[in-house]
This record gives sequence, C-alpha cells and structure tokens, in this order.
Amino acid sequence: MGGRELGVGYIVGCLFSILFWKIDRQKIFFIINNKLKSIIPMKVIIEVLYLAFIVILYFFFDLITYNSEVINALVAFVILDISNSERHNLGLKDKIKFYESLSIMTKSLLCGFIAPLVLIIIFDSNYVGLIYFIIYNLRELEEYWIFNRVFALITLIPSMVLQVLYYIIYIFRNKKFNIDFKGDYFRNLLKDPILNLEIMGAYIESINFYYYFTFNDARYIKSYGSYNNRIDEACIRDYLSISYGIAFIFFMIFITINFLK
Repeated sequence: MGGRELGVGYIVGCLFSILFWKIDRQKIFFIINNKLKSIIPMKVIIEVLYLAFIVILYFFFDLITYNSEVINALVAFVILDISNSERHNLGLKDKIKFYESLSIMTKSLLCGFIAPLVLIIIFDSNYVGLIYFIIYNLRELEEYWIFNRVFALITLIPSMVLQVLYYIIYIFRNKKFNIDFKGDYFRNLLKDPILNLEIMGAYIESINFYYYFTFNDARYIKSYGSYNNRIDEACIRDYLSISYGIAFIFFMIFITINFLK
C-alpha cells in the first residue's frame, strides 16, 4: 500500500498502547467469541465467519489508498500489546506460576510486538499487521484448528528474527554458543514458533524450562535449559527488562526502515 510517512504515527500509537496498558485485548475477543457461541452452536460456522470477516477486512483496507500518520497511530495502538506481559505477571506471586511467566513474556514480545511490525515491513502494509493481530487473538482462544495452523505459518519468520536477537544476547551474557533444543529445533519452528524462543529464554536466564506435550494419548515432559538459577521475582524482572530492551531496539529499527522507504 505504501504511502507511509516519517513514522510519527507509529511512535504516538506505541506510546498510547503503553499508557493504556490495562486494556486487555484478548478479553475483548473472548467476550465476542462467547457471544457468538451462544448464538451459533456449531464451531465450524463461527470459524468460517471469522475467516470471512478477515477477508472482507483486507479487501476493504485494500481500497484505502491514503495512509496517514493518523492511521499509523491507530494501527500501532491496536496491534502493539507487549504490556500484556506486565499485566499478567502482576498477579503471579506463587513461585510455581513463575514458570508460566516466562511463556507469557516471550509470547507477548513476539506476538504483541515483533511479529506485527515484521509483517508490516515485509508486506509494506499496516493492515497485514492488523490481520495478524486478529489471527493471533483468535488463536489464543484455543478452539479453532485453522487459526492455530495459520498462526504458526505467519509467525515463522518473525520468530526467526527474534531468535537472532535472543541468540546475540545469549552469547554476550553466557559466553557460550551452544543451545540444546534436544533435536527438536526445526520441528518446533514449524509447529510452535514460540517454543524455541521459550527455550532460548531459559538458556539466557540460566534456568530450567519444562515443556508438556501429548503423544499417542500419553502425556510427556521435556526439560530444557540449565539448573544454575531458579525462577523467582528477580529472574522475572531481568527477563522483562530484556524483553522491553529488545522491543525498544526493534522499534527503532522499524522506524528507521519506515523512514528510509
């Protein structure tokens, strides 16, 4: 679509997204989905309706040739949701739940910040980022097969971009190069783009990360990372600071690329 200007709109939208960090976007999708389920009992019909809405939305936006800084600001405000990690971690006081916080922060950084911006860069379109935001939140409902598959596909490249940044941090912090994915790196990359980042996050913080999965109707657990440290509040604050640091650096890269275009 092109037509983007200096990127001031993105900066304003990002700032407002931080200011209004208490707005739970996923809860909005949850309410809408429950309303549809109360009206339409068949899940497949609801999924078709979501797909139709996304297609119509894309073609509607494709008719808009003028892309102002106001639109940039609105899109950035809607799609950027890295504060989701802060909102959820405020309530995690139980030490057992600290393990959950690693996944929350990783997913928020990738899906609520890096991925939509990477897709905007690749497709030169604000609205691809907006559509990603919709698909990601529908995937979080954990009910729709097609959105889980589409999400994994379109998140693959953004995940690899973030993995490069994680790996650089890992090398400088730990003075090591090897990360043991237990032979599952490419499988994880294609099936669950977030999992490899969770594993890398565990190695960055020198902690252990447990992954639960089901195979042939039996439940299994895999352990990644190291046992040097345990997950506590200090670990969470450190990982959160890394996440915000990466987000800031990547946003500057995004604004620079936008300016050069």
